[in-house]
Amino acid sequence: MNCLWQRSWHIQVQRTGENLVCSCHYLDSSDETEAQLTVSIKDYSIQEARLIKLGKPGGFSEDVVGIPELKGIPAYTGSGPELRKILEPLISPQERELINQCIIGAFQAETFVYQERGFASAQAYTHAGDEFLKDTCSYYSNLDRISAPWMEYIGDSLRKEYLFDRFKNQHLLTTGDEYWLIGSLNDSFHQVSTVLQLTKSAQRVKAAWGELLKAPDQVCRESGNFVPSLIGLNITQMSKKELAHHLGAQNGCVHLIDTIFDSAETLRLYLQNKAGA
Repeated sequence: MNCLWQRSWHIQVQRTGENLVCSCHYLDSSDETEAQLTVSIKDYSIQEARLIKLGKPGGFSEDVVGIPELKGIPAYTGSGPELRKILEPLISPQERELINQCIIGAFQAETFVYQERGFASAQAYTHAGDEFLKDTCSYYSNLDRISAPWMEYIGDSLRKEYLFDRFKNQHLLTTGDEYWLIGSLNDSFHQVSTVLQLTKSAQRVKAAWGELLKAPDQVCRESGNFVPSLIGLNITQMSKKELAHHLGAQNGCVHLIDTIFDSAETLRLYLQNKAGA
């Protein structure tokens, strides 16, 4: 078995005074880039945004690109359409995804600053989250079945400075006539592992495994049961929405869907680079 391509992300959210500093550091087999957002805790508006393009061996750099157009935009779920409209003419789709990962990190880190966000109690924050995220994933589509609400899963002790970390990794390997895609997501609240075996000729899934090793509730782990439904499909030709449909949609796990979509994108990028070599 030979390794053809690797991709890694580290998303971190750290508190600095009245702001969050959200970063997404990305590396693959040919590039290294970091996105950074400074976000006001009070209203979750972006105060500063920038990309740091770091290049690669033979072409190392430290090219810092400010994105003042994002100042004032909410770093919150629901800002996607506005962000795409602003960023599409400015940066590449891959760079836009790094900004998106920073916003996802900020959203996750809100758990530890909920009082400053105006919620009177952990119960009030949990209730608001249940309403806001209703029917978006297996957890929030089955609130009548979960064993404990969100803030009981978190516990009583809240982080003060280092609020959230997420590591994502993708490996593309080959055994001759097959591709193997191994993906993982490991963060402060979740842990996901996926393995996909594809035919090299048609990039169709021959076998698929996926599971949650750490999750808010047992109901989340049921999402792994949808992964074998990918067998026979060419996931490299599917949008994330199409992929989500096969992985349970609102009854699936968004982190599992994201990890498998990252795997499909890893193979797409590898094939693009191979064709352009």
